Amino acid sequence: EAAVSAYERALELEPESTLTIDRLVPLYEEADESERLVELYVRRVELARPDEDELRYALSMKAAARQEGPLENPREAILSFNAALEAKAGDPEALKALERLYRSEELFPELLENLRDQAGRATQTADRAALLVAIGDLYKDKLNGPVDALEQYRLVLDEMPDHEQAIAALRSIAETNDDLRL
Repeated sequence: EAAVSAYERALELEPESTLTIDRLVPLYEEADESERLVELYVRRVELARPDEDELRYALSMKAAARQEGPLENPREAILSFNAALEAKAGDPEALKALERLYRSEELFPELLENLRDQAGRATQTADRAALLVAIGDLYKDKLNGPVDALEQYRLVLDEMPDHEQAIAALRSIAETNDDLRL
């Protein structure tokens, strides 16, 4: 506790000191003090040099984990996961975490962009198909866009003609939208 107090005083005197923040972080991690840790992680990310992408990524992911977990603040976790993506574009772990949070927070336009990003990065046909079906389902169920949903399912069936979820979704749209019958 004496070390924490000393470093906190030093940080008050020199708020830009990355060395002091780097010394405080492990002390607060050991004490498992999430709120102060997130403040320190965010501040350290702000002070990071342009060539410290890995550090910015790692600290943003740690902040997001605490914001989503113990601090129960999903909106702040979203900001931190996005900061992680700024440091490491296309990171699958951050993208999946954002997908989960966008769904739970019902941020559907953001979810749509996230799913599109993931689909664009998918290297396996089955993974891309699953993401395109998710995009189609989002259009169909949450964004009131059956025509856009049809296009996503068509893209899936172009690559995987027997894809059961896409076929079932097409049937569902045809049954509920007289003007879009196949």
